[in-house]
Amino acid sequence: MSTPPDISSGSASGSGSDEQLDLAQASASRLGLPLQRPSLGSTPSTEPLISPGDISPSTTPVHNPFNAATAGQGRGSASQAKGLTVNVGGGGSANPFGGSNRSSRSSISNPSPTAPKIRINDMPNSPPSEDVSQAPTPPAVPDAGPAPAGQGLTSPFNRSSNLRNSINSIPASPTNKRASNGSTTSVLGGGAAVVTASGVEVGSGKNNIAARRALRMKQAQSTDSKGGNRYSNYTQPNKNAGLNRKAFQSTRLKGEIYKPWLEQKDPALRWARWITIGSIVMGFAIAAVICWDGYRSVPKLGKVCNLINEDFSSGSIDSSIFQHEVRLDGYGYGSFQWTTNDAKNSYVKDGVLYIVPTLTSDDIGVDAITNGHTVNLTADGTCTSTNVSNCVAVSNSSQLTIINPVKTARLITKNSHSIKYGKVEVKAKFPTGDWLWPRISMLPVNNTYGAWPRSGQINILGGRGNNATYDARGVDYAQSDLHWGPTVDLDRQYLTWGYREQRRTYYSQKYHTFGLEWNDQFMWTYIDSRVAQVISYRFNKESFWSRGKFPTTYTNNTEVIKLINPWLASSENNAPFDQPFYLMIDLAVGSQDGWFPDGTGGKPWIDQSGSAMSDFWAAKSKWWDSSWTAKGAKDEDRAFAIESVKMWEKC
Repeated sequence: MSTPPDISSGSASGSGSDEQLDLAQASASRLGLPLQRPSLGSTPSTEPLISPGDISPSTTPVHNPFNAATAGQGRGSASQAKGLTVNVGGGGSANPFGGSNRSSRSSISNPSPTAPKIRINDMPNSPPSEDVSQAPTPPAVPDAGPAPAGQGLTSPFNRSSNLRNSINSIPASPTNKRASNGSTTSVLGGGAAVVTASGVEVGSGKNNIAARRALRMKQAQSTDSKGGNRYSNYTQPNKNAGLNRKAFQSTRLKGEIYKPWLEQKDPALRWARWITIGSIVMGFAIAAVICWDGYRSVPKLGKVCNLINEDFSSGSIDSSIFQHEVRLDGYGYGSFQWTTNDAKNSYVKDGVLYIVPTLTSDDIGVDAITNGHTVNLTADGTCTSTNVSNCVAVSNSSQLTIINPVKTARLITKNSHSIKYGKVEVKAKFPTGDWLWPRISMLPVNNTYGAWPRSGQINILGGRGNNATYDARGVDYAQSDLHWGPTVDLDRQYLTWGYREQRRTYYSQKYHTFGLEWNDQFMWTYIDSRVAQVISYRFNKESFWSRGKFPTTYTNNTEVIKLINPWLASSENNAPFDQPFYLMIDLAVGSQDGWFPDGTGGKPWIDQSGSAMSDFWAAKSKWWDSSWTAKGAKDEDRAFAIESVKMWEKC
């Protein structure tokens, strides 16, 4: 390896050479150009960086302000400048940097209109390239001619304007070729930099950051078909502006990848595929069988014949279908209403049957409700019960007995239509008001198995008019249940009941269809659709006596009585629901059987209290003023509204 030249061992005019080097550095720095030098450790000392043939004398004599006598002596400077050409002339002893120890002529030529070009030996550390012959050839620049003898380097401080200011732009057009050792390229990594009147044309060099940036900008400009501000294209993503990069290829994976599974198919894969397909098909087949079996197992009601199809389009209550029950006893529930046949309590309006609760005090006065008044429905012949006690009421303030404070209506089809097995649908809407109890039921015509609940009762609908905040289920719940048992105390209603909840609306906001289907094999109730069942029971497995799990004895006061199956005479498992039943629709007020639980929702009475009805009337302001007629509510708002009634019998 050649020994690096000793810069300090130059000619006798070393100080002049230093001044020339400093002048070149100052010129390059003045023009904003980096001063790059080759690695001295890899450069032969016998070969100059600038050959004498590259030196062209300047034709314009310029006075050197530093030292005219020694400006041409000493070392030259290898610097790269855009728009700057440094010509070093002279002879004498060899200088590793291309000068001599004799006086030499150096100048900075005028860049306008053209300027000489610079040629610098290869940079030893330049990256290799594929073929530098394809690099673009810079345009030829005419020689400016020899500079007058005795003139040194041209000082940039003597120029009227800075050379840097004459470089307007740098349009770059590099290629994908890079410089290599032994080629004549610029320090930028590509072809030589050429000074023109409009700027500097940079040679190729993809490794150069500035060149690559210029390439991206140029491609972005060329691919922008929409035009606009050329600077805006550089500040926003441009999908078409990326370099045409080659797809990534691993350097570790050589040749074609061996894929033995493509040469011969594995039988296990074939088995796995067919097992999977077969399992899917088998799953669908099993699901289809289960669905078919479930559909087949659903009992069918069979053929039915229509008995009632009432839509109240006539504008009145059809007496051939419905009868009013007039009573005062509360129908075994301890309710507080007086059911009447008064037109104020039941009427048809706009094709809808309304059962409206009204105050009894509007007819007999407030004082008569609490004291000194007697109502005898048997005497006036309006009572529909054969039991006189169900038709008489007396008010006595000392005993806290009052006349039923609310009048409503109760409609039945006992004397007109009844069915043993069939279907019933009633389209209705709940009333709005605390302690109102709308009901749709099927009651036995003849009480074949004895008094209630031995002969059974089917409640298609039971609801409450209390708002949705009521803890014991208000207008957003609808319930169905069956009453059956050998005695009142052994009523097994709690084993056969269910309800459905309205989660987004209330049963008082729109009409719903409450239905019943019933035969000797099953019984179920539903709301709006047979799919939305409330209760559903099959009769083919066990009888109601077995279902109830009744004790063998019971106690009546102090007497122990052996319990007998009241449905033993029937051969059907569905007894007592194997006899004709008729339809009942009514609106009750309050109760003493637990339908409105004590201590819930501000209930103003206690079920077991002897003054329950009197306590209810004393709290009139809470339920009448604050609930039934609150905020200007109409009579129809607190009414049980019936839009249609339909009944079919199995035939």
